[in-house]
Amino acid sequence: MSFTGIIKVNGLVRALLTNEQFSGSLVPGDLGGKDTNLIPNGWLVKDIDDKKEELILSYQDQNITLELQKL
Repeated sequence: MSFTGIIKVNGLVRALLTNEQFSGSLVPGDLGGKDTNLIPNGWLVKDIDDKKEELILSYQDQNITLELQKL
C-alpha cells in the first residue's frame, strides 16, 4: 500500500492511497474490509494529519503512522 497524497475538500481531509489492486481515498473512521478495500481488513483510519502529512492507522490497539511519499 502506498500513501500518495492528501486532499482537503470543503474542510474534509482525505488521504490518497494505492494498493496492488485499487486506488482511492480514505477519511478518518474508514474501516478496512467494511468501508474500503484500500487497507487490510480490520484496520481503521484513525487520523489524517494534513500539516505533518501523515496517515495514522489503528489495528488491534496499535497505531501505525505512514508518511506521505515524496517524489
